[in-house]
Amino acid sequence: KLELKTIDLRKLEKDEILVKVMASTIMPADLAILQGTYGSFVHKCPIIPGMEGSGIIIDVGESVDKSLIGKHCSCVVNTSHEFYHGCWSEYMITLSYLCNVFESKISFDKIFNASGNPLTAIAMLDEIKRMGKKSVAQNGAS
Repeated sequence: KLELKTIDLRKLEKDEILVKVMASTIMPADLAILQGTYGSFVHKCPIIPGMEGSGIIIDVGESVDKSLIGKHCSCVVNTSHEFYHGCWSEYMITLSYLCNVFESKISFDKIFNASGNPLTAIAMLDEIKRMGKKSVAQNGAS
């Protein structure tokens, strides 16, 4: 059951960033996580869903470059932390290396899904080239 709640944000760990979320995806994977059917990926409830999003970096942990504060980014949830703090919230906490910084003139709705699927497609094409193949067929469900 989904509930709207107000929670206190925890202190950032040294390699994390705090992002004010401006846009987020709703993906089949998010729903599978909520239903407990996303492969072997299981988190204790409660969780904040939302695997990908975009926003403004408003704080950084002690080992992260402070010049990132105020930058626009796309980000992916940190699945390794005990508290799954996704993008379906006003703020999200994630690891700095799970974010891509963009120029502020690019709108949040253009970058909110710039991390997962595009990088997967690039990796797939690189693998196809490595194998010496000249073409590939792919559909939206693969």
